Amino acid sequence: MRRGIRVLLVSALVLIAAAIGVVAAWPQLVRLALIAELRVATGRAVSVGPVTLDLSTGRLVVRDLQIANKDGTPFADAGLIDATVRRRSLLRGHLWVRDLTIRESTVRVVRLGRGDFNFSDLIQSGGSGGKSGGRFAVTVDRFLLDGGTVTLEDRVIAPPRTWRSENIHIEAKDVSTRHAGGTAFGTTKLDGSPVSVGVDQLRLEPGLIRAVVEAHNLDLSVARLYLPVDAPVTIDRGRLDTRVTILFDARAGTHVDVDGHVVDAAALRRRQRDPFVVAPDIRVTVRDLTFAESRFALGRFELTGAATVLHGDVSPPARFEFPRIRASVEGVTWPVTGPARLDVSALVPGGGELSARGSVGTEPRRADVRVTLSGLDLVPWARYFPETVHVRGKADATFDVTAALEGRPTATAVGRMGVNDVVVADQTRRLIAAARAEATGVEVRWPARTEATRGDGRGPLAVAVQRVRVVRPAAVVERDADGTIDLAVLKRQRQKAGQSTADGDLPAPTTAPPARGPIVMEQGALGWRDASVKPEARIDVASIDAAVRDVTWPLSGPLRVTARARPPGGGKVAATGTVSTAPIDAALHVTANSLDVAPYRPYVPLDVRLAGRADAAVDVELSRTPELYATVKGEAGLTRLVVADRDRTLLTVARGRASGVDVDWPSRVAVARVTLTRPSGFVERDEHGQLRIRSLLASARRRNAEPTAPDGAPAAANDDATSARMNVSVGRLAIEDGVVRLVDHSVSPAYMEDVSRLSVHADGLATAPAKPGRFEMRGMLGQTGVLDLRGQVGPFGGPVYVNLAGELRDFGVSRMNPYLRHHLSWIARNGRFSTRIECRVDGDTLDAKTNLHLAGLQLSRVARDDPAQSRIGIPLGMVVALMKNSRGDIDIALPVGGSLADPRFDLHEAIWGAVRAVALKTVALPVSWIGRLRLSHDSKIAAIDIDPATFDPGTVTMSRDGAAQVERIAGFMRRSAGARMVLTPVVTLGDIDRLKTEKLEKEIAKLASALHLTAEQAAQRLYAERFPGRQPPATVDEILTTLREDERPPADDALRLATRRVDAVRDELRQKGIDAARFEINRDAEALEANEGGRVEFAMTDQVRPHRGLLAELLHKLAEMFARRLARISPQ
Repeated sequence: MRRGIRVLLVSALVLIAAAIGVVAAWPQLVRLALIAELRVATGRAVSVGPVTLDLSTGRLVVRDLQIANKDGTPFADAGLIDATVRRRSLLRGHLWVRDLTIRESTVRVVRLGRGDFNFSDLIQSGGSGGKSGGRFAVTVDRFLLDGGTVTLEDRVIAPPRTWRSENIHIEAKDVSTRHAGGTAFGTTKLDGSPVSVGVDQLRLEPGLIRAVVEAHNLDLSVARLYLPVDAPVTIDRGRLDTRVTILFDARAGTHVDVDGHVVDAAALRRRQRDPFVVAPDIRVTVRDLTFAESRFALGRFELTGAATVLHGDVSPPARFEFPRIRASVEGVTWPVTGPARLDVSALVPGGGELSARGSVGTEPRRADVRVTLSGLDLVPWARYFPETVHVRGKADATFDVTAALEGRPTATAVGRMGVNDVVVADQTRRLIAAARAEATGVEVRWPARTEATRGDGRGPLAVAVQRVRVVRPAAVVERDADGTIDLAVLKRQRQKAGQSTADGDLPAPTTAPPARGPIVMEQGALGWRDASVKPEARIDVASIDAAVRDVTWPLSGPLRVTARARPPGGGKVAATGTVSTAPIDAALHVTANSLDVAPYRPYVPLDVRLAGRADAAVDVELSRTPELYATVKGEAGLTRLVVADRDRTLLTVARGRASGVDVDWPSRVAVARVTLTRPSGFVERDEHGQLRIRSLLASARRRNAEPTAPDGAPAAANDDATSARMNVSVGRLAIEDGVVRLVDHSVSPAYMEDVSRLSVHADGLATAPAKPGRFEMRGMLGQTGVLDLRGQVGPFGGPVYVNLAGELRDFGVSRMNPYLRHHLSWIARNGRFSTRIECRVDGDTLDAKTNLHLAGLQLSRVARDDPAQSRIGIPLGMVVALMKNSRGDIDIALPVGGSLADPRFDLHEAIWGAVRAVALKTVALPVSWIGRLRLSHDSKIAAIDIDPATFDPGTVTMSRDGAAQVERIAGFMRRSAGARMVLTPVVTLGDIDRLKTEKLEKEIAKLASALHLTAEQAAQRLYAERFPGRQPPATVDEILTTLREDERPPADDALRLATRRVDAVRDELRQKGIDAARFEINRDAEALEANEGGRVEFAMTDQVRPHRGLLAELLHKLAEMFARRLARISPQ
C-alpha cells in the first residue's frame, strides 16, 4: 500500500510539474501562434514582443507588434494592444469584447502608382490565409485608440510628398451587430488641420451610421491623390472648412448634406507652373444628395463666390476677374424623372453681366435656356483676337437657346447681338472702329442640315442674319514689307472647315435661311497702309456708303454690292456689281472722276512727287481658278501731270490719254493707244555715270518679274520666267511737241543740253516676245544741232534689240568740253561736229558704223596729266596734228563691234579707238629703227622693246652690232625730243668666264716670270699647286679650262665691268649730242646665264620693269657652286 501511495504521489508530482511547465510556456506558445497567423494572413514579416494571456480573466496583452512591407521597411506597428473578452459569451457564439485598447500605433501608407499602394496586396488576398468559421455576433463595450499616427507618402507626384494624420484619438461605446445604439467620437490632426467625427447612431450589421464630419483648414492639394495623373487640371493649393452630414443605411441607401467653405484655392493646368484658376472664397452647398442602388438624386447644388482665371496660352497672359459667381442646379435625378432647373449668373470681367436661366426636360428631352449678356467690356478679352490686337467696346446680346437631346443632338439659338463704340487697334494704331455694329434676327443652327453633316450628327454651323448695320465704321488695311495682307476672316473660315487655303474655296454652302436684309455701311472710312513700297503708302477714303445684299452664312452665292466713296484729294469713286466667295469671284463696274494721283505716288517706281488728276471708266473681273486672276478693260486719262523730285521737275504732261486698256492680271497689260501732249522731261546721269531713269526702269522690271497677289499672298512661283513676268504692250505711242533736258553730272563741269521740238511716233512696243517695234524721232539738239533717228526696237523685257540709223548735223565741238576735259585733259577752242550712225544691237552683240567729221578743230591742254598718253604712249596734241588733212579737217570712220555687257554706245570709247589706230601708225615707224612695238589683245601699245647694245665678253668694247644700235638710239632720241630712257648693264656667264681666264693668265705669267718657266711649265706648276697628285692636262688651254672651273667668281671685277659698260654707252650718246640728263643709270646690274658677251639694255622711262639685281644673285649662285666643288676635292 505504501508502494501504491508512493507511485500516486510521484504521478501527482509529474502532472503538477507538467502543468506548471505548460502554464509557464503558454504565453510563448500564444506569441508564436499569433506571429504564424499574421504572417499567413499578410504574407509579410511580423514580429511580436511579450504576450500576456490570462485565461482566468480573458485578458490578452500584446506588446511591440510590428508588420513590415514586402521590401522590409516598416508598415504598421503598435506599442500596446490590450483586449478583455467575456469568456462565457464565446460558448454562445457571441464575441463580446469588454474593453479593447490600442496605444502608440503607426501605419505607414505609401502610394506607389495609379491605384497601387503598399497595402494593395492585403486587399487583394482578402484574408485567404485563414479559415472562416461560423458567424459570430460581435459586441464591443468600449474601444479606445490613443496616440495613433497614419502617414501617407505619395511617390507618384513629383516631388514625392508625405501627409501625416497625428494624435488620432477614437472612443466608441456599445458597438454591436445586435442593436443600433452605438456611439463614437474621434479626433485627429491631418497635416495640422483638425478633423472630428461624431457618430450618434452606429450598428455593425446590417450597416447603419449617422455621423457628422467636421474638418477645418484642410489642405486641398491632397486631392491630387484622387485625380488621374494625366488630368488636364489639378489642385495646387487651397484650404477647406467643411461639415458633412451622412446617413448610411445598408438597406435604404445614403443621404448626404454638405456645407463647404474654400479659401485661397488654386488649380494648375498640365505642364504649367502658374495657377490657372484662383478662388479666394467659394461656398458650396449640397442638399438631399441620395444614393440607392442604381438611383441618384440631387435636391439642390449651389455654388457662390469669386474667382480669377489666369490663362497663360496667350501673350501676355490673360487675367480675368469674376467678382461674383452664382450657380444652382435643382431637381437632378438619374434615371431622369423630371425637369432640372438651371440658374447661372456672373459678373464678367469688364463690368458686364452674364446670365443663363432655363430647364432641361424629359418629355421630350430638350433644354431651353435664355442667355443674356449686357455691358460686356471687350478690353479684357482682346488677347483672344487675331494678331494680339487691342479691342474696346461694350457688347450686348440676348439669345434663346433650344437644344434637342434625343437621337442626334441639335441646337438652335435665336436672338440679337451688338457692340457700341467698338475699336480694334494694335500697339501703335487703330485698325477698325465703329459707333455701333449690330446684327438682328440672328439664327444659329447646329448642325446645318446639309450633305456636309457627318454621320455622328456633327457638322458646320448654319448662320442666318436678317440685317447687319454698321454705323460710321473706320478701318485700316495694312500690307507689310513682305507684301502680305492679313485677310484673317476668310483665312480662318477656310482653316476651320479643314480645307487648304490654297484652293481658294470656302466650305460648301448650307441650306441655312438666306438673309432677308442687307449689310449696310453708313458714312464709313477706309485707310490703306502699304509698307511693301517706299515711302509707305497711306491712302484714306472717306464718306463710304455701301450695301451688300443676298448674304448668307456660310457664304454662298453672289453678293450684290453697291458702293460710293470720296477718295483722298477729292473726286468721286463708285462701284457696282457682284462678289462671290465660294469660289472667289467679282464683276464690278468702277468709275473715277477727277481723282488726285498724288496719294498713289509710292506705287510709281521712282523717288518723285506726283501731281495731276485722273479719270477712268473700267470693268473689273476678279476670280480664282484656282489662282487669283483679274481683268480690267476700259480707258483712262491724265491732265496736268507733274513728276518732280526734291529739287526739280522731271516730267510734265499737259494731257495724256490711254484708250483700249486691256489688263489680264497677273500676266498682261495691253493699251491700244497712248498719246502724250506737250510733255517735258529731264534725263540725268549721276556722278557715277548711272542714268537714273535706267536704274528706275530696271527696278520696275524686277517688280514685274516678282508680282504680288492683291490679297497679299506672294504669287506662286513658276518655272517659266515668261509667265511670271507682267507683259506690257502699247499699240501706238505718240509724243507731240516734247522737250527733254539732258544733264550729266559724271563730268565737271556738268554737261547740259536741250532736245526741243521733239516728236516721237512708235508702234508695237512690248515687253513680251514680239516683232520689233518701229519708231521715228526728230528734234533739235542745242541751238544748231539737227537730230534725226529712225529704226526698230525689240521687246523691252527680252534680249536687247535695237536697229537704228540717223544723223546729227552741225553740232559745236566746244559744247562737249566737259567730256573732253574729264576724259582727255584737253578742251576744244573751236570746231564743228557732224556724224552719221548705223547701229545694230542684238542681245550682247554690237555692230555699229560711225562716220565722224571734225572741221576746224583746235585743242588746248588743260592739265599736266594726259590720259591719252597713259593709254597710247604719245600726247593727244601730237595725234591730232598728225591726223589733220591739208584743209585742217579730220575724217574718221569708226567701225565698232563685239560682245558687250553694257549695250550703251559710248562716244568717248569710239574716240579712243580712233586715237589708238592713229598712234600705231605714228609710233610704229620710228620705234622699228631701234626695236619693236608689242601690242595687247585690244590693240593698245603694251610695251616698246628696244634692242640692247652688246659688248665683247669680259670687255668694255662694244661689238659692231652694239655700236650700230647706239647710233640708232641717238637718232631716235634726236627725233623724239621728249623721250627719256633708262640704261641697265647686264653681265653674262661669258663675261664671268672671261674675267676668270684673265685672272688665271696673269697668275701663270707671273709664275713663269718668277721661276723662269715657259707658259706651259708655269701652267702645269700652277695646276700641281692647285691639285696635288693629279696628272695635269696636256695643253695650256685645257689646264686653263680645268682651273677656271674651280676659280672663285670675281664679284668685284664683274661689278666694275657693269659700271664701265653703262658709262661707256652714256659717254658715247653724249658725244653724239644727246643730253645725259635724258638718261637714267640703273646701278643694280642685271645678269644673264649665257656664254655670250654682256650688254646694256634700254627702256622708256614709263615702261621700266622692277629692278631685280640679278647679277648679285648670279654671283652668289656661282660662289655656292665653287664651295661645293672645293668641298668635294679637298679630301683628295
